[in-house]
Amino acid sequence: MVKDDPVEFTGRVLELLDNPELRLSKSREAKKHARSWSIEELTKKLINIYKSTTAAYTEEYGDHVTPIWELIRIKSRWIKNNMVIRKAYRKK
Repeated sequence: MVKDDPVEFTGRVLELLDNPELRLSKSREAKKHARSWSIEELTKKLINIYKSTTAAYTEEYGDHVTPIWELIRIKSRWIKNNMVIRKAYRKK
């Protein structure tokens, strides 16, 4: 990586063009780095974040119901209540 400097950037590009071994090495590094951004790797990271977040919540509050689960349950109840209310008004 280079600083935000066009002269330094140009020098590094020319160095890569002139040095096939360096270019190959940097190419391999770039491919390795790109793999860390694959959907599989990002999914693993997301799962780990979710697990650590739910574990921290359980540790702090001692409850196995996460806040998001509670929101889903509230939304589910709202949907059911809304359906009951709509049925009641249709009958009138």
